Amino acid sequence: MVSLAILIINIGLFYLFLLMNRAEAQETRIVTIEEFPYLSSIRIRKNESKLAGSGYLCEAALIHNRVLLTTAECIEGRKAEDVLGVVGATCLQGITTTSKVLAIATLRWHGLYKRGASTYNIGLAFADEDTLPIKGKLEYIPIAMTRTKPFTKCLGVGWAVNTDALSNWPIELPNYSASAKSCYRDTRTIGTFCTYQRFRRSPSADHEDSGIPITCNGKLAGVFILHPSHRFHVFTSVYAFRKWINGAIYLHFKKDLPAIEAMASMDGSICFQWLFVLAISIYLVGRP
Repeated sequence: MVSLAILIINIGLFYLFLLMNRAEAQETRIVTIEEFPYLSSIRIRKNESKLAGSGYLCEAALIHNRVLLTTAECIEGRKAEDVLGVVGATCLQGITTTSKVLAIATLRWHGLYKRGASTYNIGLAFADEDTLPIKGKLEYIPIAMTRTKPFTKCLGVGWAVNTDALSNWPIELPNYSASAKSCYRDTRTIGTFCTYQRFRRSPSADHEDSGIPITCNGKLAGVFILHPSHRFHVFTSVYAFRKWINGAIYLHFKKDLPAIEAMASMDGSICFQWLFVLAISIYLVGRP
């Protein structure tokens, strides 16, 4: 009798596991730009001029009225005039009333990034015109200024999921954040942010789309990088590079020029130290 009861309990637990697994799988769904109004893409100008969507290069997130955040592997070595930014579009192919094509003024990637590497794999595309927000259609996503706690439910969104070809519609990718120790133990790479999907062994096979943004607690926590891993999805950590991001934006727009001029009139040694820090910052901010 006891053995029968144990068998029934085990069978019940097995079916409960299957139901949970099925529910988790069903969480992945097609979404629209209204749900993720910061979703953007970087595209090759030459290809895009022939057919909308054919120039797709990678994904990005709109974090400022002129700034798209993406990966360095997406833009490193490219010229600003050869690429475009597209915001406010649900579908890759075709243009809607909320779509906006942005000419890119400057591309900037981290100064310590090396092609093919996972470290310092972060970049910015600066548009040459303002992108005004449209509620529910086109909005900026704030970047994470605090570390995401382990087991936090996060949401990625991308156009390439479980397929060799790009999907025309973006798909939501529910993930859970891994601990920083587990992430480093698996990747051996600093400045990364790892997530996982429950009940799946090989999450890296789910998408191969560089730049996919992932948000946790309503903040941009990372951008997907092409890092081989059998346990996790691997992203460049936005939290780890928050100072770099803010510094790059500051230097690009040069909003504090009066302060720079004021420093020149101060004691020479202080001015020299400040200029030295600025020079180092410019190097670390990266190359245009």
